[in-house]
Formats: sequence, C-alpha cells, structure tokens
Amino acid sequence: MERRTFLKNTAAAGIVGGIALNLPGKIVSKAAKGKYDMVAVKGGEPAEMFDKGIAALGGMKTFVKPGQTVVVKPNIGWAKTPEEAADTNPELVKRIIEHCFKAGAKTVYILDHTCHNWKDSYKKSGSSQKSVHPFKTLS
Repeated sequence: MERRTFLKNTAAAGIVGGIALNLPGKIVSKAAKGKYDMVAVKGGEPAEMFDKGIAALGGMKTFVKPGQTVVVKPNIGWAKTPEEAADTNPELVKRIIEHCFKAGAKTVYILDHTCHNWKDSYKKSGSSQKSVHPFKTLS
C-alpha cells in the first residue's frame, strides 16, 4: 500500500468516527453533486449513529476496498474503563471494524500511542475485547 493511500484512508476513518461521536444532529455540508462530504449524527448509541453517518457518506466501501489492510486509530491512550469515558467507546470501535470487514478488508489493525502502560490501556479500554476477529492490535 502506498503511504498516500494509507494516510488518506486513516484520515477518513478518523473523521467518520469523530463525526459519529461528537457533532450535533444533521447534515452539516452537502457536496455539489448531491453526495455528502460531511455528516453529523446526534442522539442514540454510538454504533447506531456510526451506521447512519457512514451510510450518508456512501458506506464503508467508499473508503475500504476488498483485500485492503485497514488501521483504525481510536483514542485508547488511557488506562480507563469504558464507564469512565476517557477513550473511544468500544462499541463504536467494534462497529467500525465490522463495517471494514463487510467492505472487504483483509485485516484490520487497532493502533494507538498510549499515555499509560499500553497493555493496561488496551485491556481497560474495552476496544481489544469488543472487536471482531480476525483483527490485530498493535502497540
């Protein structure tokens, strides 16, 4: 995979994940030809909001092609449990990975640079336990 393609796909996945979690309720911008280039979803569970957001962007197949290796970069930098809400919701991470595989990804990696001990951060965040297989966690 070329570096440029990797960076483009990683940025797109991060943006979509951030949109699904943080922005208020409706379409923010509409591209000239009727396709959305940015969406915001509010109200509901993170996985459901992601489903709505990625569908409005044309589905994960817009970003992930069959056979590709994908890196999902959630925020799992802290050794905190999901209930403490310091990291990306593990159900959202799981849903993003599921969409990647449905779009044809060969392998999906979860990657973050942690502030606390990486083993504790990955374990307590819930992301590595909630994820679908086959996936790999990188330190």
